[in-house]
Amino acid sequence: MALGEDARGFLAAFLECVTVQANPPARYRLNVAQGFLAEARQNLAARQWRACVGELGADIHIAISYGDEDALLTPWDRFDESDASRAVEFANEACQIAR
Repeated sequence: MALGEDARGFLAAFLECVTVQANPPARYRLNVAQGFLAEARQNLAARQWRACVGELGADIHIAISYGDEDALLTPWDRFDESDASRAVEFANEACQIAR
């Protein structure tokens, strides 16, 4: 008799639980592995967030606020609607990652 996908998943989880409960060193190794996995996920999210923020760094902030004084360009001369849309996309992505 073939087991369904749900039954196989339940059986695997049950056997893992029984094995870990009966074997404290296995439980310890599993906990350590889960901790490393959680830390890796946080590091990845932090790198993605920094990459988004880096796209909107200090030089962009200055250009948005003051334009290009040397070329006598206002911020409105330097940036158009597509630039604004891109900035909003980066900001939204950074907020999603930060959550």
